[in-house]
Amino acid sequence: MPRAREAIGLVQTNSGGGKLLSAELQNHGIRTGEGEPSAHGLAKEFGLKLVATNDVHYVEKSHSHAHDCLVWHRHAVDAE
Repeated sequence: MPRAREAIGLVQTNSGGGKLLSAELQNHGIRTGEGEPSAHGLAKEFGLKLVATNDVHYVEKSHSHAHDCLVWHRHAVDAE
């Protein structure tokens, strides 16, 4: 994953240290190749927060809070 490392380094360099940067982890049953770093490994290597997410869907408007939280996180919006 040299390209992943390069991209993370570029974002950290160009965003004031990447303080709002995090690694998103989703389990879709796809394994990384042997020796490939996982999102967890890259997060640890670069000192990133690791956030476990998945697709969020809701049926009723009153159930939208989880979706809002995911959107807020992805766009670094303060939920307060």
